[in-house]
Amino acid sequence: MHLTPRGRAGAVLLGFVLVAGLFTWPLAAHLTTAIPGDGKDGWMEAWTLWWVALALRSGQNPFHTGLLFHPYGADLYLHTLMPLDGLLTLPVQTGASLARSIRPSSASAAR
Repeated sequence: MHLTPRGRAGAVLLGFVLVAGLFTWPLAAHLTTAIPGDGKDGWMEAWTLWWVALALRSGQNPFHTGLLFHPYGADLYLHTLMPLDGLLTLPVQTGASLARSIRPSSASAAR
């Protein structure tokens, strides 16, 4: 069977998707209810990505949040904030809404 260049690229892409699904199978079945990791740092990193995206979309300072230590808020200058990662994932988070996919009930699904 002779494939066109476009068909060959599609077949290679499908092969990579299948291999990635095979290697991450327990997670691949729960993409909207779990995150990879040991159940500890992953949640903090997900919150950090969410906070940076929210702060950038709403014009707030990402290095200060009022969501911690109410009513004064907390400075995040010494926090592992990952502002570049938050900026790079902003289009994905806007389209997929990371906040919708991370729910407190999903912690049990990650184990």
